Amino acid sequence: GSAAGSATPAPTSPPPGSGQDVFHVGIATRGAPNPADPTFIRDQDGLFDPGQFSNPQLYPSSYHWRIDPTLTVRHVTHVMLATNPNTRQPAIVITFDATGAAEWSLVTTRAYNEYVSAPTSPGAQVAFFIGKEVVSAPYVVGGGQSNETEITGSFTQAQAEQIVSTISAAIGQR
Repeated sequence: GSAAGSATPAPTSPPPGSGQDVFHVGIATRGAPNPADPTFIRDQDGLFDPGQFSNPQLYPSSYHWRIDPTLTVRHVTHVMLATNPNTRQPAIVITFDATGAAEWSLVTTRAYNEYVSAPTSPGAQVAFFIGKEVVSAPYVVGGGQSNETEITGSFTQAQAEQIVSTISAAIGQR
């Protein structure tokens, strides 16, 4: 281990590049994104790209994301590149371990219940973060999902390959 930084207090979240900061899931939370607001910083665990705030597909109006502390690479067992059969767009398939699957089921059930009652509500969405960026914020159209999810978004094949490579490397670091 390196002695650099040993005099600083331990960070509350793993340092960048540790692999643990690669993949996160966000849950829609009322309140516009505001880097000057300590609640926003805490909810998003410091993970945000201000350049994305004006994109309503990534940050619904008057909402930001609360990072779920369980749904990280720590609970991802497998990641692979796929093609969505309906759209023919690149997709990323994430498989969770038992802990991740249980949390994912709770998160998707909550979001799906919101979707059923209010299909356009941001509460019916989840956000997938790679690093500090939201790569997709889909509506959850099926509840009780278990150990696997498919992430689709407006990314290219090359971007999808990079995301898979990044998550794969992080999983391999454990």
